[in-house]
Amino acid sequence: MTFAQMLQETYTDGIAVLHKGKLIYERYFGALKPHKPHIAMSVTKSFTGTLAGILVARRQSWSTFRNRNPARLAMRGCTRSWT
Repeated sequence: MTFAQMLQETYTDGIAVLHKGKLIYERYFGALKPHKPHIAMSVTKSFTGTLAGILVARRQSWSTFRNRNPARLAMRGCTRSWT
């Protein structure tokens, strides 16, 4: 299965790929447009739960996120290769 086929088979609304902090790939499908917010619903709950778990494991609190990028803080120290 190609990457394009996977996007179509999984009903992907949009995708953004970052590499070393830079946006290297961005595509939108269907009704999703760059200037419209995406309705995330349960994805937001999953992401928040994951961040909370990382904070608990690191013995940190939500105040760690004040005025900072929570995703970048969560990924700090991650060495896993996603390729």
